[in-house]
Amino acid sequence: MLGGKTTPITSPQGRFLCIDRLWSAGDTVALSFDMPLRVQRWEKNQRAVSLARGPLYFSLKINERWEQFGTNPSWPEWEVFPASPWNFGLAIDTLHPTSSFTLERRTPDPGALPWTAQAMPITIRGKGRRIEGWQQDYRGLIGPLQKSPARTPMPEESLELIPMGAARLRISAFPLVTEGPEGVQWTPPPRPKPIPFTISYSYVNRYEDPDAVADGFEPSSSHDESITRASWYGHKGTAEWVQYDFPEEREISRASVYWYDDGSEGESRVPASWRLLYRKGDTWVPVAASTPYTTSVDRYNSVTFEKVATTGIRLEVQLQKDSTAGILEWKVE
Repeated sequence: MLGGKTTPITSPQGRFLCIDRLWSAGDTVALSFDMPLRVQRWEKNQRAVSLARGPLYFSLKINERWEQFGTNPSWPEWEVFPASPWNFGLAIDTLHPTSSFTLERRTPDPGALPWTAQAMPITIRGKGRRIEGWQQDYRGLIGPLQKSPARTPMPEESLELIPMGAARLRISAFPLVTEGPEGVQWTPPPRPKPIPFTISYSYVNRYEDPDAVADGFEPSSSHDESITRASWYGHKGTAEWVQYDFPEEREISRASVYWYDDGSEGESRVPASWRLLYRKGDTWVPVAASTPYTTSVDRYNSVTFEKVATTGIRLEVQLQKDSTAGILEWKVE
């Protein structure tokens, strides 16, 4: 609005706009941007799609369940979990994709915190179907997307999407879904193998997985972050141990350890030394090793020894002076 009159001015081809005029007191300039919904396809991410409007990308609205984590009352920690279904693919008209969605305006809750779902003035409505094979993995995380479109027999459901910055749990790159033969059947993520014995430690970092050493997931390197690990993170230069207690006596003559080592990015290094002991009566006795105890990265470090019959085996380590250590997998046979 210029000088009390509405004067539409169009910027040529989205370039800079210059207004050259004689200004009067009370003049105002109001800019209005055309921001239609758009569907963006991510070809390199299994042809997933995202919804956007102007600078905002949108995420599925997921109900939240908060649980306190940790035991330090001076520094309370919380985890947030999904309290509503999240594994949806979008059902859209591939020829006219934006016609499958509706932009809705609403009055924000005046008491809501900024950048929460309740504070958002707009949402997007659409349709989707659940993908049964799209599941959280054993760590509670969502792995890389599989190929799109995903085949699913599930019925269509109404979906609400909110600006991504207002979502604590975010699904913003969606697969497409179909019931037809062109769809791909998604495979659920692998699960850890059952562990038929008890694992205990001198100490294990509480943010890591105590069962990781025997879950059956094979490391690709000593810095494999795609699987969990157990470590003595927080301890440096100390003597530590981890042990397996078997429900009944078994014979063992070989053990293999895959060390975690994050190189220059962190503080974990292979240990200075290690050895194996087995339970003999009420005491722990070193095995009679016939091969050396190695500490190489990016491979299993195996040691063979005279066969023992025992109900428990212990792996003792001496951490390097200024480093901690961790284990990705420990096999005994």
